[in-house]
Amino acid sequence: MPLYPAHEALLDTASKLVDEYESESDLRRAVSTAYFAMFHCVAFCCANVIAGDPDPDADPSLWKHVYRAVEHRQIKDQCNRLRNVKLLPRLHLFADEFVRLQGRRHAADYDPFADFGYDDAYGDVFMASVSIDSFWFAAASDRRSFASWVMFRRRKSN
Repeated sequence: MPLYPAHEALLDTASKLVDEYESESDLRRAVSTAYFAMFHCVAFCCANVIAGDPDPDADPSLWKHVYRAVEHRQIKDQCNRLRNVKLLPRLHLFADEFVRLQGRRHAADYDPFADFGYDDAYGDVFMASVSIDSFWFAAASDRRSFASWVMFRRRKSN
């Protein structure tokens, strides 16, 4: 069974929602979907780093387990912490955009007073696309480090 590239498909859907929008709800869905593209990009990377590239002939249980173990808040918290360290400078754009777009996604999904216009929604989808591209163009070692950074909680020192 071929692997469904959720982050790519979600980004395509977000772009279509903006390009063909008929109402503000289409723009809200586009912003939310763009965020989920970024989230699934991280989940895909983490699963590949920890469980290895998915083998179409192998049992996908471990890979799916890691993919599903990624948590939204954990990624956001670790992306916020990444700003304060010199670690992975090539992935700071992705980390900053992840945090910003998660906030926009919460507004799109839960704030009936938030205003979503075409230009802002287009910009959100565009920045998600640029960020995902920059993520995959980063060195594999940087992506592995990023996956480790977001997957594991920081221990509190005594």
